This record gives sequence, C-alpha cells and structure tokens, in this order.
Amino acid sequence: MAASLAIKPQDAGLVWLYFLLSRGEYRKRTLQTLAVTIVFDLAGILWVGQVVSHWMQGLHSSLPVASVRGNSSDPGPAQVHGPDPGSAVNLQTVVSVF
Repeated sequence: MAASLAIKPQDAGLVWLYFLLSRGEYRKRTLQTLAVTIVFDLAGILWVGQVVSHWMQGLHSSLPVASVRGNSSDPGPAQVHGPDPGSAVNLQTVVSVF
C-alpha cells in the first residue's frame, strides 16, 4: 500500500482513505502505511536531489507541456487520438468526460 501511495496516489488514495476512516486496527495500519510512504518519498526526493540538482526546474518546465488540453497525456475527450478509458487505470479517466 505504501508503494502504491508513493507511485500512484490517485489509484490507492481512495482505498487508503477508506481504511483511514474505519476504526480499530485498520486505522492504525493506515497511519503506519502513511509513515512508510513519507519515508519512501523523502528518501527518493533526497536521492534525486543529489543526483540531479536541477530536477525541480526540469519538472516545472515539462509539466506545462504535458498538461496541455488535448495532449497525448490528457485522459479526457479532448485528447488528439480520442479517449481510451482502457489505456489508463485511474479515476481521472472516468470523470474527465464530465
């Protein structure tokens, strides 16, 4: 669960939230999972920061290009090649139609 939260939070986030809102042992395990996720994320950020010191500027320059409406990474109906709900497994693909 921690790896899923770190890699694709849009997929595991709702499941994680369900367990967080439940009672007892599930909530305890959910908070432990959050702690492990934070450790993984911080370790990854520190490692990437040492290897490539200008990664944040590269991220900021590539996000606007990838976020343009109708781009190949747009899961919505405005995508150039048409939406393909089977190509992406996340909630954004389904709700992008609305």
